[in-house]
This record gives sequence, C-alpha cells and structure tokens, in this order.
Amino acid sequence: MKINTDFLPSIFRDASPRTEMYNSLQHDRWIVITTVAPPTPDVQYLAQIPGWKVVVVGDRQTPNNWSYTNCVFLSYERQQSLGYDTTKMLPTDSYSRKNMGYLFAIEHGAKAIYETDDDNRPLDQLADFIYGPVTSGLMYNGTHLFNPYRHFGQPTFWPRGYPLEHVTENSAPDYNLHVWKPPLIQQGLVNGDPDMDALFRLTRKKRNSVLNVTFDIMAPNVIVPKGTFSPFNSQNTLFFYDAFWALMLPVTVTFRVCDIWRGYWAQRLLWEIGGTLGFIAPNAFQKRNPHSDINDAYKETDLYFKAEKLTLYLLQWSCPVSYSLFDCALLLSENMAEKGFWGSEDVELTKSWLSDLTKAGYQEPKRKPSSEASVAKYGMDPDLFHLSTFNTSEQPLMVQYSALGEQPDNNNITKSRILSAWNVIAKMSKMCPETNFKIPEFAHTGEGA
Repeated sequence: MKINTDFLPSIFRDASPRTEMYNSLQHDRWIVITTVAPPTPDVQYLAQIPGWKVVVVGDRQTPNNWSYTNCVFLSYERQQSLGYDTTKMLPTDSYSRKNMGYLFAIEHGAKAIYETDDDNRPLDQLADFIYGPVTSGLMYNGTHLFNPYRHFGQPTFWPRGYPLEHVTENSAPDYNLHVWKPPLIQQGLVNGDPDMDALFRLTRKKRNSVLNVTFDIMAPNVIVPKGTFSPFNSQNTLFFYDAFWALMLPVTVTFRVCDIWRGYWAQRLLWEIGGTLGFIAPNAFQKRNPHSDINDAYKETDLYFKAEKLTLYLLQWSCPVSYSLFDCALLLSENMAEKGFWGSEDVELTKSWLSDLTKAGYQEPKRKPSSEASVAKYGMDPDLFHLSTFNTSEQPLMVQYSALGEQPDNNNITKSRILSAWNVIAKMSKMCPETNFKIPEFAHTGEGA
C-alpha cells in the first residue's frame, strides 16, 4: 500500500536520509499508550514484546526527555507538527490525545493496534489474542446486553459502563457454538485490579485496599454478535485493520466515560460491516495507578444514568442503505450529539478523524447488508460465519456454559437430554482436532444412558 505523506512535515516527505527515517518507522503491529510519567516498568515490558513497536503519546505534563528502546515518543509539541486535522480538536491534559498515537500507527503501516495503559502488563506477550483467519467457539445468544465478567467466573461483578439496571441479572446464558470469523475488536480480561466503576469500588472494597480479582482462565473466549452490547475499554484491547476507524476517543465526555461511549458507538457500527467484538480469557494484570473513587464516581455520572438509554437508542438506530461506513459513522455521531450523549465538538472530531484516516491511506471497509434468507435459515447474520463453513448443512449448536463455581441447570435431566449432550460433545470434538476425547458407544446407539 502506498503511504500518502503529503500532509506530513517536510522532515518525513523529503528525499534522502529523511525519507529513510520515515521508512524506518514502518511497522505492522503497534502498541499505543499515553502517559504523563517516565517509562514505568509496565511500559518497559511492553517495549520488549517481540514483533511489536510502541508509540507513546505525551501531554503537557509528560517529561520532554521521555525515551525508551523500541518506543516512538510523541511529545505535545511534536503532535502539533504531524499535520493531522484531529490535533486541533484535542484539549490538553486529556486522555483523548491518544488519538494521535492511533493515527501515527495507522500512517506507519499498522495492521493490528494494541492499546493499553501504563499500569497494565500482558501475561502472554500478546500471544493469546485471535490472529488467524478462523476461530471456533462460543457466540453469545441472549439479551441486548452481555456481562463478560460473569462469563469469566465473577457473576456478581460488572465492567465499567455496564448499565446498572442489569447488574443483578444472573440467568444462565445461551451460546451458539460454531466456526466463526475472528472478532475485529478483542478485549482480554485483566486480573488484579481490573476496570470496575466507582460504585462497585465504594461498596465492595475497603477504603484503602486494592482489588485482587482473578477471572477464570479456563473459560472459553466468547464473541458478542449483532444485536448485543457489552462495554469495552481502552485497556488490553486489540483492534484489527478493518476496525481502526473505531479507535476514535471522544473529547466532550469525561476521561471515565470516553472509551466506554466510543465502545458503544463502535459496536453499533461494527454491525454494518459484519464485524464483532470478542472477549479473551484473562491475559493481563493491572496494578492500578492511584485514583479517588469519589472523584471517579462524579466523572462516571453519565455511565450510571445514560448507559441503558444509549444501548436502547443504538438498538433502534439505522443508517440509510446508500451510505458508506464513514457516512454512517458521522451520522451516528451527529445523532448521539442530538440526543445529548456527547457534544457537538465530537461531531467535528469525527469529521476530522475520518478525513485524517483517508489522508493516512486507510482503506474504508465496505458495508455488508445481511441476506434475509440466510438469517432466516441460520437465525443469525451470515457475515458472522467463516466462509469455509457457511452454506453447509450444519447449523450452529445451541449450548449453555456455566462459569467456574456456578451451578448448571440440572432440572429435568432425561435420557434424551443426555444423548443430546453427547451429540454436542461429539461435534465440539470435531471443531477441536487437538482433542483425543472418545464418545461412549451408548451415545451412538442410544443404549445404556
């Protein structure tokens, strides 16, 4: 792909050694963080992960001499010279300055962008995300909300941004089991002191204590389909190329709201291209930087009182068939401003963001209208299936999954239900060729159950 450098400073456009400097920054896997501190131990760890390069976005408080191996530092002053229209939309002392790091990575060849914070550390050197062209596993098949913390073994917990009206719901969810296209956005669960809202912290822990949460590492990864929302944040999150447009952090809501509102905005637009969000078994640890829970609660007010309204609004929102994905993104930003979910400045930010993506050579994904006939047959959008498995006679299996420590539904266990369960296990074994599980003879004959 030819990189458009017309809008870059002359130091990167000119021929000779300067062009070599620009080309030397080309890389296909980038980690993006923002910090006001010198290189923390977690940032130093990120910088040594094989195959990844780090871009660190500074602000006015960040030391101007910030430097570390394998890291590109974008000081506040350097950000002003990069030529992005988005820069003018970003306030100082703001988490939204991270947008500069996203654009820099995209302009410099990114095919995958991992974003996190300077107090998070991956446990797997980013190896446990789904990188291949296909994945087999569970896709949630339930209500319009999905709580990933419950799925991974903590049924009384909820992530920041989960509508409070639903935090006590605890029914056993259903899933579809099949072979799917991998999620375009993937968030790994974080052990230690993960991303909870201030209400959780004020009511569930001692005042000066730290959380030490452990999620179920054996729980299967799960995909969130069209029609369902789940909050995801800007920690331990992987974006693939076709979802880079979804990285934009808004500027008119607080630091504690911006990544959650971005996530809901992005999920609704993912449906327009057949994309999904996925949650990965815990693969990172957070030792949280100091926070005031009371101050956080004040900054999270929109999450408490508007999250449910936003998800319900997004469920009924639609985009004209003739619009491109970028047209839909701008329309949704405008509509969210009209409804009071964010301000008019975020509409202007969206315009600048989409313009900068185009200048950077980013290829806008095509919208994928669903086939009504296929949806009627399979009960779900065919874009979710991997191409090699779609249009076969085998439909997704409906299964239930109970997290570690939860009691499954044992009511009305009958011979037919047992045989049906073995049939599911047999099909699961086919999807997981590395297993050597033998199906009992009675499961084939119907005898002896």
